[in-house]
Amino acid sequence: MGLLQLVRDVRQVFADESITAVVVLGEREPAKQLNQGPGRANRVVFAPGDESGGAGEYAAARNPGRNPRPVRTLVALSRVYVWAYDGAAPNSEEAQYEAVWVLHDRTISAIHRKAHGTYQVTAPRWTNKVTERAFGKELVFMLQLEVPILERPIPTAPGIEPVVTTRLAASPDDITGEVGCECP
Repeated sequence: MGLLQLVRDVRQVFADESITAVVVLGEREPAKQLNQGPGRANRVVFAPGDESGGAGEYAAARNPGRNPRPVRTLVALSRVYVWAYDGAAPNSEEAQYEAVWVLHDRTISAIHRKAHGTYQVTAPRWTNKVTERAFGKELVFMLQLEVPILERPIPTAPGIEPVVTTRLAASPDDITGEVGCECP
């Protein structure tokens, strides 16, 4: 849920700040033309994984002691495509360059606001081939997002701390091991 929630959060930040760029999630989205924002282009695509199909790596749990308890952390990878176009100056490379950097900076700012301390951005690169006239500019960068993998929450009553009891299996063949919760 980590990347999905971040995409929804970035979309909401853009709406709150009246940024008209479209924010979408999906591996096929970068190639689409029908998901452009107002004025054409002007979109941010979060594509899960890296270009070789890697989804990320597992790491130790962060912030123990919560309920539900984190058991591991997935450092999830995603490619973030930022495509912008300045229709007022379609032949100006400078205007297209400025448009993509403005949208890039707003995207990084929104990510930072919603995922502060749990993300890294790396490896920005241009996707456009050099041509006589390109339709805007597109920049892609890698996002590494720390996503907690959580146990089921331990049920609690308001104001009462649970006492967790565990009976471990006596042998590998014993499947009657129990986990219980007793409230004092």
